[in-house]
Amino acid sequence: MKRISGFTLIELVLAITLVVLVITVGTNILIFGMRTQEATIDQFDMQSNVRLMTLKVNNAVRNASGLFLLDKAYPDGSIAIEDYFTEGWNYMMMNGDKTALVEWVWNGTNHVERSVVGALDGVTFDLVYDKHEAANVNNLLEYTLSIHSGTGTKQIVSELESLNTLQVMDRSYAGIPNTLAYREDPRVADVGVAQAAVSFVVDKSGSMDWRMDGSSYTNNSSTNVFYHSRMKILKTEATKMIQGLADNENVFLSISPFSYTANSTTGDNLNQMMALKSNLTTFIGTGSIINNLDPSGNTNTADGMRRGFKTIESFNALEDNKDKTTKNFMIILVDGETNRASLYENVTNHYITSYNNPAAHRVDVGGTFYDFTSWYDPLGGTNKFTYTNVSGSGTITVNDDPIYHTIENSGKDYEFDDWSDYYNEFYYDYVGPTGYNFVTNDQNIEKIFDIHSGSFQNNQFYANGAVPGNSTANGLYVDEIGELIKGYKNTRLDGITTYVIGFSSDATPTGLTRIAKAVGSTNGTKDAGLVDGVMCKYYVAETDAALAAVLAEIKFQISEALWHIGGPN
Repeated sequence: MKRISGFTLIELVLAITLVVLVITVGTNILIFGMRTQEATIDQFDMQSNVRLMTLKVNNAVRNASGLFLLDKAYPDGSIAIEDYFTEGWNYMMMNGDKTALVEWVWNGTNHVERSVVGALDGVTFDLVYDKHEAANVNNLLEYTLSIHSGTGTKQIVSELESLNTLQVMDRSYAGIPNTLAYREDPRVADVGVAQAAVSFVVDKSGSMDWRMDGSSYTNNSSTNVFYHSRMKILKTEATKMIQGLADNENVFLSISPFSYTANSTTGDNLNQMMALKSNLTTFIGTGSIINNLDPSGNTNTADGMRRGFKTIESFNALEDNKDKTTKNFMIILVDGETNRASLYENVTNHYITSYNNPAAHRVDVGGTFYDFTSWYDPLGGTNKFTYTNVSGSGTITVNDDPIYHTIENSGKDYEFDDWSDYYNEFYYDYVGPTGYNFVTNDQNIEKIFDIHSGSFQNNQFYANGAVPGNSTANGLYVDEIGELIKGYKNTRLDGITTYVIGFSSDATPTGLTRIAKAVGSTNGTKDAGLVDGVMCKYYVAETDAALAAVLAEIKFQISEALWHIGGPN
């Protein structure tokens, strides 16, 4: 028999061990290779996403015709998208869990969400913008893209210049500028297509000759602006705003100064909408409208609003403007409380005379009412006027003159003014209507009411809201003119964007809120909230620097509106 050789147990164990070792090493090499490939793919995907993000941001910034930075969270579904975003604007932001960059694109009807890059497992992003310098300095914008993954956080910092937009505006305020709002429609090159009609309604009442702190002592020649009058400060800052607006070819401007009235005369160029650039010296400079503003009189704010509104209305009605896109603006600057109104009264008599006795009248003496009953006129002695208690017995007698009183005649109120002992005539002056109509058309106010002027004619227009018994007319006049402004629409259904500026601390929140409510102002740093369902915002400028900042902001918004309406939400 042949001897058959075999493996010993030890040899078999060694062989199996070697096979297992080879398989293990091979498997580990395979797994390592697969993991390396997977990591490489993940890294590639991450880098691709980062490249896509930066490319999208770069293109949006460089090509945008309008660019705003906002602090805005991804919509969580609790608010309607049409209320959250502004028509015409695109938005770029991180999604809710910060795993992807998304756009909300305006398609002409609504905003549609699009994903710029898809999400990667375990990777989140932060995108923050930074406008280092003021918008009017340059259009440079820096952004920081932070990538958070299991290997830590990496950052990419880049700075770009927006080539097509007028200015890059940071409206994140105290928040984090994490959202880019932009639009890419071309800026209007044809000045015949879009234009701005700006009405500047400016207070020139007597208090404009005071300092900002209310002192009547001023020194406009001082190098210290603290001693300058409000009018001096206004002229300086308004000149800057108008000069800035004149950089645009297609801005039209009217100026309507008001005190007792906002009257104008031939050749003063007030209450006229004119092309700003070609009429710049009419508005600013030596001998200009702004330079010639002279403080005096009371404050008839609504009369200025009326004349300013009519300049906008007339301008839009011109045949040449019916096919143009006109953006309408009104700036209302007031330094105190409204205390006049413009009324039309059909008054038959501004003076009436009662012969032989005072007209029948009743007076209140210490809370007790007395009726006039008799007058004793002794020759060369003291005149005595007797009054009888209305509700009981007893009389009182006064010497020389009757007790001051008012009477009603033909539905009008008159007050006792004087009397003639020689002619036995008692004179009464008209002191205000019990019924009246506000002046709402485009015309001068013919008279300023003064009950002792002696120069009245019947059936004229008067600025007399401050007369006794008619103080409420002042605010009501603001309301009525405000309704005209708030309800106005031109042929393209564009309304009037309004700005209300309280210039000095003499303009109270109550008065400014009333004006803002009347015109429907939603612009300003002071938010009075909803008043009777109307959002009321206004600006307060209690220093020269504050006025400069407010007018600069308004100037920018008007310039921007030549090719789009305002800015985004």
